[in-house]
Amino acid sequence: MAAGVSVDYYARLEQGRERNPSGQVIDAIGWALRLGPDEVWHAYRLANLLPRVSAGSGADVDPALSRPLQRPAEEC
Repeated sequence: MAAGVSVDYYARLEQGRERNPSGQVIDAIGWALRLGPDEVWHAYRLANLLPRVSAGSGADVDPALSRPLQRPAEEC
């Protein structure tokens, strides 16, 4: 299979007999099935996992990039 998992493992996962897929497996299956971000997110939620990449808090945003967002609309 293109996702790098066996057909048997995928079938067990799909049937709910395999309950602990890793994030790497979910990402690989999502890629192989050409799932969109929302669909992959849903797969992570079904597996009780959080995706590796999150929106973040914005704490590591360069202050120079956030300044235009902080100005009132009249100044833009």
